[in-house]
Formats: sequence, C-alpha cells, structure tokens
Amino acid sequence: MSTPHLYISALPFTPKNSHISKKFGHKLSQAIKHVSERNLVWPVLQHVLHGHKSTVISVAFSPDGKSIVSGSHDKTIRLWDAETGEMLQPPLEGHKDRIQCVAFSPDGKQIVSGSQDKTIRLWNTETGEMLYPLFEGHEEVVQSVAFSPNGKCIVSGSWDDTI
Repeated sequence: MSTPHLYISALPFTPKNSHISKKFGHKLSQAIKHVSERNLVWPVLQHVLHGHKSTVISVAFSPDGKSIVSGSHDKTIRLWDAETGEMLQPPLEGHKDRIQCVAFSPDGKQIVSGSQDKTIRLWNTETGEMLYPLFEGHEEVVQSVAFSPNGKCIVSGSWDDTI
C-alpha cells in the first residue's frame, strides 16, 4: 500500500542525471523538492567500476584512501581513483597467469602482486612500471602478499605451504 509513497519520497534525493530521476522526475514535479544542491551522479561508492575482462579476485584501498587497486584473472592490475571511479593509468601487465592478490605499500607508492604464475611483482603506482625483476621461489600459486609496516619487506603465502 505504501510503495508509491516510497518512490515519491526518495525521488528528490536521487542524483539529477540518474536514470530514475530522468525517467520519473518530470512526472512527479509537484512532489517534495530538495532545497540544497543535488548530486549530478551517484557517488563513486555506489558505482560499479568496469574495466577487467575476468573475475576480480583481490582489491585494496591505498593508505590515504584515494586510490583502489584491483587484481584480476585477466592477468592485469588496475589502479582506480576512489573518488571518481576513473582508471588512473593503463592496466599493469606482466604476470603470465591470473592475479591472486594485491596490496599497497604503507606510503602508497608501490603495489605488490602475487599470481598463479608463482611469482611476485612490485609496481610503481605513479608510473605503472614494474620495479625490480620479478620475485620467484614459490612452487605453487602465490595466494597472499603484504608489506611490513615500514614498507621495507614483503611477505607472501603460497599454496606450496610456505611463507
């Protein structure tokens, strides 16, 4: 019995450029009006970030909360602006198999990634370049990576039962 009321009362709070506002806003012009400035679009926290071509298996926020890193089974790592949802640079490529884990360094200047190719790679967040040669040694999939609090060490865990 109250469903129409829910829509009418929610419409003034939807962003001006949202599909809902564009489709129904003119039909409910006599409804409640929002007196302060409305958003043009939904905030990024309510967006879906598109770009990967396969399953996204790992994500992390940068320490300052301004960036997001994602690792995918499409063998790429992507950096996103956490406020706008835009990609910050082209995909980071180099792993020969699926990305299993990603993490930011404590200063946010580096990303570490682990893969099913049994390697660990370190990336510069500003340039997207791979730093140092890849790290090898695990005999199975690298499932977990992390930086030490001071950012000087990296730890990894693998399906080969080693750290």
